[in-house]
Amino acid sequence: MRIGKPRNLRTAGAISFGTPYRQFISVPITDTATADADIWLTLVGWDGSVHQMSMPLADASPSTITFIESRNR
Repeated sequence: MRIGKPRNLRTAGAISFGTPYRQFISVPITDTATADADIWLTLVGWDGSVHQMSMPLADASPSTITFIESRNR
């Protein structure tokens, strides 16, 4: 998971950890992150298949948008 589209699989972002039923991900908020950014989720299957999806960061975490906007003032 990362903020902004990954350039390739090596830059896919943070890796999840925890039990299969409760996964955690720590995503760094870079200095260049903007309020209109998307958050990307990349999953690699056991068979090597790659699945990606994105959604606006504002929908995923409004509090993160508040943080980014206050930091960029």
